[in-house]
Amino acid sequence: MKSIKLLNLPAKFFLLIFGLVIFYFGLLGFTTGPWEGDSLAYHLPLATELSKGNFGNYSNLLYYYPASVHLILALFMVINLPLQLFNVLGLMLLFVSVYWLGRRLNLLESNAVVFGVSVALLTPMARLITTQTVDIYLATIYATLLGLLLKPQKSWQYFSLVGLLSGLLVGAKYTGPLFLVGLALVFFWSIKNFVTKKSLLLVLVLTILFGGIWYLRNWLWQGDPIYPAHHPSFTWVNWHTWQTIFQAQGGAWYFVESLLSEYLFWPVFGFLAIYVAIKRKLEPIENKLTLLFLGNFSIHLLIPASINNVLSDLRYAAPTFICLLAVIFVYMQRKRLEMEVYLLSLISVLASFSLIMPHRPKVFVLYGLMVFVGWLLTKLLKQKANHKG
Repeated sequence: MKSIKLLNLPAKFFLLIFGLVIFYFGLLGFTTGPWEGDSLAYHLPLATELSKGNFGNYSNLLYYYPASVHLILALFMVINLPLQLFNVLGLMLLFVSVYWLGRRLNLLESNAVVFGVSVALLTPMARLITTQTVDIYLATIYATLLGLLLKPQKSWQYFSLVGLLSGLLVGAKYTGPLFLVGLALVFFWSIKNFVTKKSLLLVLVLTILFGGIWYLRNWLWQGDPIYPAHHPSFTWVNWHTWQTIFQAQGGAWYFVESLLSEYLFWPVFGFLAIYVAIKRKLEPIENKLTLLFLGNFSIHLLIPASINNVLSDLRYAAPTFICLLAVIFVYMQRKRLEMEVYLLSLISVLASFSLIMPHRPKVFVLYGLMVFVGWLLTKLLKQKANHKG
């Protein structure tokens, strides 16, 4: 970011909102301790083991999850940083990575800032700020890798970064390899002319070193690279999100309600993007992002998920909505509809404030949509009056 002074007024306002969120949760980070269930159950204990130099032979099967991001949490422990600041840092990194992605997509400075804040303050991300889960970091890695793939180079430095980020993505969670395959499929044709045997080998080695190592450890120690997914106690892995939608009574409505509760009106734009793409009205990069959105959404439907965790598991879809919001911002800039997308983003960001206020996100969405409809009607009436004049 060259200078805040060069940003337009809405972008400055979004930066102010983001700064207030970071300030608020930063204070909480210094004054409160870990509380969230998954964080206490295995994220923190796993990081504790890593901080002691123990990378295997665990008594708890949950500790065998991929742990590339947990190394950052272990570093927090080693240097005695407040653990509640883990995802405050993660949120700041997510904003920077998505802002950078926006610039790589040729968004104007101000539009990239609003894009970054809009993604960082999506409701599922805001829910995780006071936890030690790794989903914010996975989203950060994904956005950065996506930004790199948009403009390939032939340098070894470029492929070193691609390999490092690919490894971190694979080593963040078991969904990482699936997201990486999606990126590879979409960008294969645009990047293949830049790839040599040496650069490909470099990427593979770094991917294994920074991500595949956890799968290799599990295979050597437990005989299963994705242990404990196939452990007898993990019966819930036999159920998937698509089964909740198509086989559980009321499951489809429950999924739609959860999706709209977490991501508000943005999923609707996903279907609009698909429609526009079919009509061949999108630019090539917009088509790629829409394809990534579809692919990532399909991944979410295929991953194991308990029917009781449909809403909370939607945090796994962060890469999906990074791609969707990227399509929206690129398209709206091309159509010179920045103010419209600013208003939608503002409604979305305000919904996240409900997490630190005694209201649900839907309350803010309702008020926001009322404001949006009122503004839109006013604009249409003015256009009609000007046309008659």
